[in-house]
Amino acid sequence: GTKVVGEFKKDLLNGKGKWEYANGNVATGNFKDDKLNGYGVFTWSDGDKYKGGWVDGYRTGKGTYTYRSGTIYKGDFVNNYSEGNGIMTYADGTKYIGEFSLGNEHGQGTIEYVNGNKYVGNYKDGKRSGKGTFNYSNGDKYTGEWAEGKRSGSGTFIYANGEKQEGQWEDGIMLKK
Repeated sequence: GTKVVGEFKKDLLNGKGKWEYANGNVATGNFKDDKLNGYGVFTWSDGDKYKGGWVDGYRTGKGTYTYRSGTIYKGDFVNNYSEGNGIMTYADGTKYIGEFSLGNEHGQGTIEYVNGNKYVGNYKDGKRSGKGTFNYSNGDKYTGEWAEGKRSGSGTFIYANGEKQEGQWEDGIMLKK
């Protein structure tokens, strides 16, 4: 069953406390009217864990969310979403530093892949979008426009050997002139 320990006021958890849910989730921290407020830690029974700010039971403010997969997000939260500036370090070592909206990479950001590839530019809904530069670990480089995570619009691809392709791209492929 559910177990609640802490300071009560009018039959509601108010102040420091611990709430152990029947499903295995555990909330520890500062409570106001049975909801986490201020600093708190929430551990899900599946292994996910959040440490940080809470407002009326929602992850809001600075915090760290550790996924059971090993991926870690550190940064700003609003109403349970990563929102604002943050750093997402994926389980494979890939690291994104930049802006987030509704839990996705959104706005200006930089991602460094474990294979040495690096993208600096704009994101929309978690995908490369707008202007950006992708540096490939082999020395190739694309600078230009992106849509839905693919080269799209005007751009320049410079190969490591110095060869250059300039023009319009669609769905990741350069269009014939």
